[in-house]
Amino acid sequence: MCFFTVDNGEGEKLLTRNGNFTVDAAGYLVTNQGYYVLDQAGERIQTNGMDYTVDETGNLSVEGRTTTLDIRYAADANALVKQGDDLYQGDTQPIPQGGRVQDCARGIGKIQC
Repeated sequence: MCFFTVDNGEGEKLLTRNGNFTVDAAGYLVTNQGYYVLDQAGERIQTNGMDYTVDETGNLSVEGRTTTLDIRYAADANALVKQGDDLYQGDTQPIPQGGRVQDCARGIGKIQC
């Protein structure tokens, strides 16, 4: 099972399958709970409030820049520890070949892997 990686604002990395993303007042891509969505370098994604697109492999494009969402794969999702609504922690690895992200740009992101 695949998960988006997010930052709780205190530097703690968590996992979520909820791809209902939006942009906060500072221009960062966040979940509907306000957690920062992370790229593969573990950095918060700045959109500068501009429109963005996400392709099926998790590449986010905004203003001519492209970054890749940090999407993680958990071989055993039952081994993850629930940390609150839609949030988990545990051992993961990079998304497997062929994993895809769908509909993130419309705020209803899904992961297929």
